[in-house]
Amino acid sequence: MTLKYVLDTNVFIQAHRQWYRLTFAPGFWGFVLDQHRYGVVTSIDRVRSEIKKGDALYAWVDKTAPRSLFASSKQIAVGNKYREVINWVMTNPKYDGAAKSLFATDTDCWVIAYAGAYNLTVVSHEVPSQAKGRVKIPDVCKHFGIGYRDTFYMLEDLKISLKQ
Repeated sequence: MTLKYVLDTNVFIQAHRQWYRLTFAPGFWGFVLDQHRYGVVTSIDRVRSEIKKGDALYAWVDKTAPRSLFASSKQIAVGNKYREVINWVMTNPKYDGAAKSLFATDTDCWVIAYAGAYNLTVVSHEVPSQAKGRVKIPDVCKHFGIGYRDTFYMLEDLKISLKQ
């Protein structure tokens, strides 16, 4: 069974800056768009907002990617899951106050909420951590039983071919 994925901001930014620059790996970006058309890959509006204007990635998001790639996080199901996630983080003694405050205003919480609301797998490059100073996506996903993978796992799962 093929999983369905919601992409975190760092998937776009790291792909663009490191592994799959738009200029020499257009196959990756076409793959993302194809998988979106098939209903397998999405992201959210808050991720789109984190991509900086003036960057080539922003131009791709603005001119090439369909608006539908970045789904609205302003849905009742997402808001309900957001409250559940944020309540768990805020009452969790594992995290310090600064980490909780940052997470409450960060896009990560919304990506997790969207995934939880629609039974999607979060794709991010964050790794689990025992640190009190930062709430990490994999740790929250694990607690809520939300699937979590990195970009490379998603690409393998979806059998991408980056042939020219």
